[in-house]
Amino acid sequence: MKKHLILSLLLSITLPAMAVRRIKKCDSSCKATSKTFFSIRPPHQIGSPERLVHFRDKLEQREDGWAGTIQATVFGGKSTRTQRLAQYFMPECRDKLIVREQLQTFDQEKNDPQLDILANHLNIYTANGNFESEIRFEPEHSFIGVGFNWKQRLYERDNGKHFFGFASLPIVRVKNKINLCERIIEDGGGINETLSAASETINNFPVVANVKQAFRQKAWKCGKIDDCGCDNTETRVADIEVGLGYQLINEEMCTLESFVGGIIATGNRPEGTYVFEPIVGHNKHHGVFWGSSIGLELWHHDNMDRKLMMYVDYNGRYMFERSECRLVDVKCKPWSRYMQLYCNLEQATAASTANENEALVSHTPGVNKFCLCLDVSPRFIHTFNTGFSYYGERFEAELGYNFFCRSSECIELGCTFAETAAFKSVATGGAGQTDNVQTICRIFNNVNVELIENFNDNIIKTADLDLESAAHPGTTLHTIYGSFGYRWDDREYPIFAGLGGSYQYSQDNTGMSKWMLWGKAGISF
Repeated sequence: MKKHLILSLLLSITLPAMAVRRIKKCDSSCKATSKTFFSIRPPHQIGSPERLVHFRDKLEQREDGWAGTIQATVFGGKSTRTQRLAQYFMPECRDKLIVREQLQTFDQEKNDPQLDILANHLNIYTANGNFESEIRFEPEHSFIGVGFNWKQRLYERDNGKHFFGFASLPIVRVKNKINLCERIIEDGGGINETLSAASETINNFPVVANVKQAFRQKAWKCGKIDDCGCDNTETRVADIEVGLGYQLINEEMCTLESFVGGIIATGNRPEGTYVFEPIVGHNKHHGVFWGSSIGLELWHHDNMDRKLMMYVDYNGRYMFERSECRLVDVKCKPWSRYMQLYCNLEQATAASTANENEALVSHTPGVNKFCLCLDVSPRFIHTFNTGFSYYGERFEAELGYNFFCRSSECIELGCTFAETAAFKSVATGGAGQTDNVQTICRIFNNVNVELIENFNDNIIKTADLDLESAAHPGTTLHTIYGSFGYRWDDREYPIFAGLGGSYQYSQDNTGMSKWMLWGKAGISF
């Protein structure tokens, strides 16, 4: 008994300290930048507060029953700290960018602070050639759902210990919006109709007049932003969890149970079509989980039937590898996925012999080349929960802390990358010329431009791909929660109900900060 008490106290004290110590290693809140995919912790998974509270001790509430219990939890919430999320997606930890149409060269030594994106890379060509705007992201994530849990005693031994089975089925509706805001400083007189006609002739798509139009253009197969459509919502079953456990200790002052199980992926898989696409579940990855739950009585009032319990829950998960479609950048070139390309030597050759207008707009959008099939391995996920529960005659309440940590994703190419494309020299007007040093905002006085004869020297190789740009980094999340409920144990079929809320936060921008509210009810049978 004393060993279990010591173990419980050590876990409740050292785990939060471990979390804080790990976070302090990072001095900046902007740990990740220019990323193409954000992986969100799904709600109502094993080890999460909204699933644990008021449900731990309900298995044997009904005497001479079937030793089973079920609960239904309605929950919903929304993200906070939008600036941190914006920095996760934007280059160089920026929260806003200047987009300017500029075809002439400029003094790179001055590191022009008024230019973050050359507008022509986004297929923006205006009548006056002087378009300029300021853009920013204000990402939002919201969700609502209902989760169903079942737990059943399967076999009881002579010593009172037993095996049990359990299952969970959450149904969740997720809505993600990147909220692209654009303040146009100079509209450039609208689209250049001549260049638009030339682009439709040679590329089969027109040019656009501003950044919002650019991120919605049909020519882009991936990396789009359209907050007005229905493509930013997804409703599905957020992974089914099925497990088997064994109660190791079942005493009045201490309980201990352990379990193992599997995760059946029922959500949706990332496709890369939209930035910050809504994902339900663990990105369509199957997995296995294991864990333990310790309950320890800290105080008991014999006459008034009151007690205070401490619960320490741990679960680990391993998510298996699976292929996904995500965008990638080129190494040392943030947002290079949006730069213009010649997809092969044939396209560059055609541009070199085309008239001036057609040569200027001839290109392949980078997002169509860099949206790749990747083998993604999420690897390990760990959750620790420490809760203090007060039980009265009918009333019960719980306050607690939840710690969540996840490995950085391991990503490899799922198919051969075709080494045929090169970055078009946008600032010189193209005409078959390439530049493998330019970035989305810098041309370096065009000193690295190569003529069509040297096209093969500038081809983008597999080794140039920055697969880490598509990988979600390792994450730690902290959650503070509270809940209260009421139970009716004297009924033929005991029932309970409860309300609660939580706030999840991260010390850097690799994790999402969000609030959640929930209400639940259940019955023992």
